Amino acid sequence: MASIVKPYLDNLASISDRLSQIAKDAVTQNSAEIVMLVKSNQLGRGLNSEGRPLTWASGDGFYAMATQTIFDGDTEGSASGNRVGKAYRTPYNFSWTGSTLDLMTLKLLSGDAFLIFTADSKMAMLEEIYGEIFQLTPEHNEYVNNEIILPYLQKFVLDNLFNV
Repeated sequence: MASIVKPYLDNLASISDRLSQIAKDAVTQNSAEIVMLVKSNQLGRGLNSEGRPLTWASGDGFYAMATQTIFDGDTEGSASGNRVGKAYRTPYNFSWTGSTLDLMTLKLLSGDAFLIFTADSKMAMLEEIYGEIFQLTPEHNEYVNNEIILPYLQKFVLDNLFNV
């Protein structure tokens, strides 16, 4: 009886040993959706990585009255063609030229970590001003874990469980 079950147990152990890499595959295959969480649902709504407004030493995270006028007069435009207004008291949206958001991408790191960053040269400056803004909020991190990675792992395990 043990000889019948052993290949399946060995296969399960092999799957278990690869779960970290499989989770990375889930992140890689869904990187656009994960980056979009930071772009649209976070920075686009004026939130930092804690889900709070982008406050800083000289601002409360909301546009001043003069900002829309300055923005309207800027002829540089958005790299993506998507110019998002700067109406008084609306949250910062990082959509002035568009380059910060347009150039955002995801990079896998060692271990089980990944980094969302922008190739825009302003990243370090922005984080110096606002603190951590390119990491997922706790809510978005939970979403990635429960709605992207976990279902991917479950599907992989079920699809490969009996492949001996």
